[in-house]
Amino acid sequence: MIASVSGPMLGGVLCDAFSWRACFGISLPLVAISIAIMAFLFQDPLPNPDRNLSFKDKFAKLDVLGTVFLVPSITCLLLALQWGGLTFGWVNARIIVLFVVFAILLAAFSWLQHRRQDKATIPLRILRQRSILGGAWVAACCNSCLAVVEYYMAIYLQAVKGYSAAQSGILSLPQIAGLTVAGLSAGIATTWMGYYMRKRGIKFPAPLSR
Repeated sequence: MIASVSGPMLGGVLCDAFSWRACFGISLPLVAISIAIMAFLFQDPLPNPDRNLSFKDKFAKLDVLGTVFLVPSITCLLLALQWGGLTFGWVNARIIVLFVVFAILLAAFSWLQHRRQDKATIPLRILRQRSILGGAWVAACCNSCLAVVEYYMAIYLQAVKGYSAAQSGILSLPQIAGLTVAGLSAGIATTWMGYYMRKRGIKFPAPLSR
């Protein structure tokens, strides 16, 4: 909650004091600290059968080739959507090539996921679960609406109203704080109930004890 509420305000201060690049640069030491904490202080509460594997065997479980296909694919899609209609026309060769490369790499990634089965980045047996598909669809719809509001609200406050980046972050606090409290409340309610859905005629198992 602290990170969500303070993020826009801190980002605005960094933009006003330095540049927008500072918002990305400040993430590097924070990520390093997080990695160190996870590496030396995290204790897995469940037994992990892969703990005693060699580094070579652990590395073999990583879907490196899938990442090689997925990341450039998404990058091409984002560039095409960002440039299309603004920097270049939609029928421009650059935009068409980006869409084609995106489709080819995504198809290669999908084929690789099918081939690797449980060792894939996104195992197909997980995607076949209705709860996963439903949750992904709801999250996509909610986050797409939220991203538009967050993105254009900052532009409106700075470009139309003439506020600085820091002031824009402060004025966005009520929205972000409300969403954060709602998310935390939903997590508490789900933990209290022990499951996330009810259905007549089906008995769900009791929640796991702590």
